[in-house]
Amino acid sequence: MEGADGDYWSFEALAGDVVSISVDTPESALDPYVQLRSAADGYLAEGWNYGPGSDELISHQAITSSGTYYARVSGTSGTGSYRLRVDVGRGVQLETDASYSNDSISGANQFALEVVGARRSGTIAGTIMAAAESVDEDYFNLGAVNAGESILVSLRLPESSSLVRPVVEIRDSRGNPLAVVVSPIETAARAHITTRDNYYVSVVTLAGQGSHGQYLMDAAVWPASGLDFPDLVVKQVTAPTAASSGETVRVSWTVRNFGTVKRSRIPITPAATSPTRTTRPRRDRGRRTRVKQVRHWAVVHEGCLPRHYSCRGN
Repeated sequence: MEGADGDYWSFEALAGDVVSISVDTPESALDPYVQLRSAADGYLAEGWNYGPGSDELISHQAITSSGTYYARVSGTSGTGSYRLRVDVGRGVQLETDASYSNDSISGANQFALEVVGARRSGTIAGTIMAAAESVDEDYFNLGAVNAGESILVSLRLPESSSLVRPVVEIRDSRGNPLAVVVSPIETAARAHITTRDNYYVSVVTLAGQGSHGQYLMDAAVWPASGLDFPDLVVKQVTAPTAASSGETVRVSWTVRNFGTVKRSRIPITPAATSPTRTTRPRRDRGRRTRVKQVRHWAVVHEGCLPRHYSCRGN
């Protein structure tokens, strides 16, 4: 793009949607400028160096009427390519992070939780932006949580997400991380609350920040008794990379209980244990032969596996 040019990109949105628009230029000298415009080409919002470095971000713009909208991208100086991303939050909350504004407890986004009986829960979408003046770390305010309640938080990554090993933490109002139970994948955290306070969740990643660094975060606050369950995670599996017909294959594994209560009996079976049918053409008679997959083995660990303990097998 030449600095004086302007590109229009259209998208559909419904009343009540929340929109974020980012323009990133990681591989060019373009200093971009972006506007959100209506179907009649009227000005609605703009980004002005609210993203990484001199890049642009229109964050958490509410849509008041259904219709066609436009992202208009131009340049204030320089030339080059750019990456445009439009996030439309519909039925899910969307973070606010212009100029890294939610990178601390003081700027944390309010995370609204829907109340159902004694439980409350919600989902919010966010992006870990590329690092510029600071490393992007997103904070969300869960509000007041009472003693005797538990917080459970987990992340989901869209297929297009570039994030690598994002980490989620639960913190109190002073910013102190709680003694949480975290699984080895580091995208889930749980904390039992003993003191009423405002609690927060922070999200950061080890790699993959940038225009494709999206995630969905699910959070729930339940009575502590509702979250007392075993949480078994396979920490390690060791198996040969190749084997010949008739050869004995040895497989070993480690299972750890990251839950809050013990598990007395652990069945361990291969992933593809359910019978399935596939077809294979036969050229000699023009027919199809059905081939059935069957379960080859199953192992049961007998005995109690206390919380935070592991068992091994082979």
